[in-house]
Amino acid sequence: MSRLRFENSRTYVVGYPGDLILTQIEVGKYGMMPFGHTYSVNVHFLTDHSTSVPRIDINTVGGVNILNKEDYVDAEIIIDGAGVFPSMTDSVQIRGRGNDAWSTEPNAKNPYRLKFAEKVKPFGLTKGKNWVLLSNTRKGSMLTNAFGMKATSLIETVAPNHIIPVDLYLNGRYKGSYNFTEKVGLSNNSVDLDDETIAALLELDLYYDEIDGQKFESMPYNLPVNIKHPDFGDDETVLTLDMIQERFNSFVSDVYNGDDFSEHVDIDQLARYLMVSEFICNIEMFHPKSVFCYYENLLDDSSKLVFGPLWDLDWAFGYYRARPENYFNYFTTSDYYTIYSDLEQYDFFVALRNGAGVSRRLYELWKEFYGEKLDELCEFCQDYYKYARPSLDKNRSLHADDTDYAAQTALAIKWFRQRADYIFDRLKLENWLPGDVNDDGIVDIDDMVKLVDYLLLDSTTIIREDNSDVDGDGEITIEDLSLMIDNFSNN
Repeated sequence: MSRLRFENSRTYVVGYPGDLILTQIEVGKYGMMPFGHTYSVNVHFLTDHSTSVPRIDINTVGGVNILNKEDYVDAEIIIDGAGVFPSMTDSVQIRGRGNDAWSTEPNAKNPYRLKFAEKVKPFGLTKGKNWVLLSNTRKGSMLTNAFGMKATSLIETVAPNHIIPVDLYLNGRYKGSYNFTEKVGLSNNSVDLDDETIAALLELDLYYDEIDGQKFESMPYNLPVNIKHPDFGDDETVLTLDMIQERFNSFVSDVYNGDDFSEHVDIDQLARYLMVSEFICNIEMFHPKSVFCYYENLLDDSSKLVFGPLWDLDWAFGYYRARPENYFNYFTTSDYYTIYSDLEQYDFFVALRNGAGVSRRLYELWKEFYGEKLDELCEFCQDYYKYARPSLDKNRSLHADDTDYAAQTALAIKWFRQRADYIFDRLKLENWLPGDVNDDGIVDIDDMVKLVDYLLLDSTTIIREDNSDVDGDGEITIEDLSLMIDNFSNN
């Protein structure tokens, strides 16, 4: 019913509704208060008492090195939850992963892909076989994925990843501070579908690095589309490359022609995806890189394309070209769709943003987010940094990242709030509709009734004030109601 941090104890009175008793509220002051049993509730968050993040030890068979991104190496994994998460020991396969982040230098802080023989629940997360260790090697990026994924979770995009800070040891050697998270895919711990044999997961990606037969270019935007699922060589499926390409191209064609593309795509999830991307200034989308979307059932004509999950969030938060270290310093009050207008797929994503009622849905989502959810994001930034700090400090002893992450966290909170103000104000202006008192996107008799209630000083009536000031004189009066009635009658 409400969001409480429980930093201090809370007192609750449990009783029957309406049962009141005269109670001393403070010295010399009494009042009628709820009557019942009184309970004091204290909540102890394990992370508040922790002095370290979890430790992961991966010991390869024979102590061999992980040399590339293709060949798995057999290993044992030992997770010490450090008193916060469950511990576990299991066998695992490990190989390299990533594009820019991968290095062939033997001692590099590389990212890794983990694959278990059976589904497991590391850190108590949803069972899955495939997991990822993110290395965050870009200077200043140790917090970006955690903060960004929290935003995706609060905005309720598809299958947001969990970010667990860990210290990684490989064959007994400390590798640095990493993020443990789910691997994006069609699986229990990511996009969980009833029947994967009729589903298709696509990645719009400039690298375009799938083998022939697992990718296609979608005209007229020349979108590079990798088919991540199904793997036509290994997976059980009734789908074909031509089926996927034809369905996706039909969607892209309507976008290009300016037609209503809502029959092709889930507008709500598209709006949520674009909302997060704009909020965090995610450069990746416009290349495009790491832009995932999927069809749950390609055999069903009514099954729409769903955008998500969001992935790879270190090229965001003000990171741009010659300013890679300056996260949370730039673009606070900049138009996302202007900053990146020279990137490869700018036109495609602008067309998505401006078509099929997406703008209105964005405004509705921002109304839901602006307030408690934004507060929760900002508080999470503080909590996550406090918990991860020992690992960030230890990482600095091995890797050249002298970022002041305490200062960056404070900057992030300020950046998020200022950016939210900027975007929400622009959306309110974009969706301004004189006479739409109840802010539902149309002007009808319900708006007039609501304005009458407001003018009669009904304290329970909530209106959208800029829409209600129909004559634009800065006041909401009977004249605005009169204009609404005249306009409604004339139309």
